Amino acid sequence: MTRFQFPRLIFIEDINWEREIVDQVKSNLDQVISKLNHRCAAIQVPIYFDNWCFGFVVLVKMKAYYFRLKMFVRLFDLVNKLKAYFFRSETPYYKHVEVSEVPEDMQAFVLKKRSELIEIVSEVDDKLSEAFHGGSQISESVLDDAIRRATISMKFVPIFMGVICDERHDGLELLMEGVIRYLPGPIDVSNYALDQNRNGEKVELSGSIDAPFVAKVFTNVIRNDGLVTYLRIYQGVIKKGDFITNVNTGKKIQIPRLFKRHDDKIEEVDEAHAGEIIIVLDAILKSGDTFTDGSVRYTMTSADVPDYSIS
Repeated sequence: MTRFQFPRLIFIEDINWEREIVDQVKSNLDQVISKLNHRCAAIQVPIYFDNWCFGFVVLVKMKAYYFRLKMFVRLFDLVNKLKAYFFRSETPYYKHVEVSEVPEDMQAFVLKKRSELIEIVSEVDDKLSEAFHGGSQISESVLDDAIRRATISMKFVPIFMGVICDERHDGLELLMEGVIRYLPGPIDVSNYALDQNRNGEKVELSGSIDAPFVAKVFTNVIRNDGLVTYLRIYQGVIKKGDFITNVNTGKKIQIPRLFKRHDDKIEEVDEAHAGEIIIVLDAILKSGDTFTDGSVRYTMTSADVPDYSIS
């Protein structure tokens, strides 16, 4: 992660949901700070009822998120399906999370933890530091933007918590939202290629949809219905039926169909743009190869992965 300058989040999962969670989380945070040398802080506070944790307060938003028990989730899903059947309507998308205000008995504790979070982030973010030491009220948007800047610059690591297993995924929605809010998007990161027409001169890719198409194959998967190849588009646009050129071999191939994956489903699309990941079926594309529209001869650099060390 450090070698390739990857911003990161930390997720503490499969933790004991009884009251001892406080000591466990504190121990985990101490280990992260001491062993990984990260400046980090949890952006969630667990909510208890009768010595059992069933939700979190998100310190940035100052909102409480409660996770419904599985049997109630099944009941609500059944009600939604019956409504869809009798009223001929689509089943509404149902989240297993209920959002509410911070419990009264947690107000003081939550405000204290939010102040600690602000202080830690302000140590590495000048804008937040100016607002914090100037006595300004720190709003959700101000703190949110500061965490994003500090995370992308690798000066801060937000910590999330939850339980992910076969029957439970408490905290997963908050983690996914954190990925979107705090990790960099395609336009936040500089990507480079080597121009083979200029003796491998290093060039920065714009990430624009108006630039020449450049994509890299990063994995192949063999499924029952054939070979599935994943490409990440670094710039440009590709449309169904386009020809692309393998810069490494000089060969051209046609892409008759394009697909995107969402969760466990594959959806066919007519075109894809810079920053997206596309799927090509039944095409012999080697992992690591760079493909362009033929107007440029750029090759993406390969990841420097060290050899296995067994002791």
